Amino acid sequence: MKYFYLLLIIWAYCPNLFSASFSLEGEIIGMKDNSFVNISYASLNRGLYTEVRLDSILVSNGIFHVEGEIPELTSATIEIQGKRYRFYIGPSNIKLTIDTQKPYIHLTGTSIDNEYYEAQTFFQQNDSLLYAKYDYYRSHPYEFNGEEDTFTSYLQFCIKREQLLLDFCKNHPHYRIVPDLLSQALEIDWQKKLTAIDMIESEFLKLSKVVRASLLGKLLASKIREYTKSKRCFDKPTGREAPDFLRITTKGDTIQS
Repeated sequence: MKYFYLLLIIWAYCPNLFSASFSLEGEIIGMKDNSFVNISYASLNRGLYTEVRLDSILVSNGIFHVEGEIPELTSATIEIQGKRYRFYIGPSNIKLTIDTQKPYIHLTGTSIDNEYYEAQTFFQQNDSLLYAKYDYYRSHPYEFNGEEDTFTSYLQFCIKREQLLLDFCKNHPHYRIVPDLLSQALEIDWQKKLTAIDMIESEFLKLSKVVRASLLGKLLASKIREYTKSKRCFDKPTGREAPDFLRITTKGDTIQS
């Protein structure tokens, strides 16, 4: 039994030791030929949330291909012409189709295809009409429309999005993608100075043990710990002692107060 726990500890801090191959084939509709995209995916580094970046991937005639090593299912983002799309990758052969004129993407080949499709359908039914406004607000954050500036409207959109994420997670506690959806809610909550972080953590603790123990679960747990430290900074009056913190630099060095 002690060897089992030892393997768990090694996997938590060195997940790449247990990596498997993934292959990602993508099609981007509406993109100029011979352009480049950037892809990043979430991973753990010494038990802390980090992003692995795959820069300057060539898109030729709307098609690109990338391969790599990954321990298990995790979240990923692709940046296309200033827009970021979130999806999932794992040790499998994955196909991704993106229409740059539409907010949602088509993903197949992962172990959570059905979950991903159901989540997308849920959000399309509830907030797809807001995406046009969202893109405009992001591109024009400080313009004014009547008495309301676009940045305020953007924040209002984010708050609604956060609530939809929480609603979906409450109704699907066994879904493997739920930790990442809660992570998205936490990212939105950052803009509100983490006023809902306790609620997000509570929903995380309600998930099944298997989901919490997954890589996506560990990534969310790491982010909650880091954001909780940040919340102490929000709550701490100016001039008081700063809280302890731990960060990993891009060179792999540790910075700790």
